[in-house]
Amino acid sequence: QCEALSCVQLKEVELCTRGADFVISALSACKGLKHLDLSLNWLYNQGMAMVGRTLTEWAGLTHLDLSENRISAEGVESLAATLGGCQALSHLCLRHSKVDGASMTALAGALGKCE
Repeated sequence: QCEALSCVQLKEVELCTRGADFVISALSACKGLKHLDLSLNWLYNQGMAMVGRTLTEWAGLTHLDLSENRISAEGVESLAATLGGCQALSHLCLRHSKVDGASMTALAGALGKCE
């Protein structure tokens, strides 16, 4: 178990969707996770779906950096669909993601529920 683990920085470690599935699955047991940096990897839209499915396990997550992961508008929408339950989230970085009108609307709606 990793109850005490609160910060994971896997920035620019060439993590692909297959590796991300393993890492995110393992991290789902880390209920105390507050800071997760997966920036500058190769997660694509599939990685966003994986992160989204696990967000409910990290109720105290305050910082999530998914920037520069080759995410399209579809991936942003997938992530947005799960963000409503992130009550503690205060920092979300999706820099260099492809955001269009629909994905921005979905994201804004989800973040509006993070009170």
